[in-house]
Amino acid sequence: MKLPLISGEDMCKLIAKLGFVMVHRKGSHTIWRHEDGRTTTISLHS
Repeated sequence: MKLPLISGEDMCKLIAKLGFVMVHRKGSHTIWRHEDGRTTTISLHS
């Protein structure tokens, strides 16, 4: 089963609601960190 496609912007909005904070942006990638230490990178490519 394939997962649904979601844009980078929509993903950023979603993880912000889950408690992540954007800590860095370089080009088309954003780095997000949660207060419990989890980190993720989101690509904003179209």
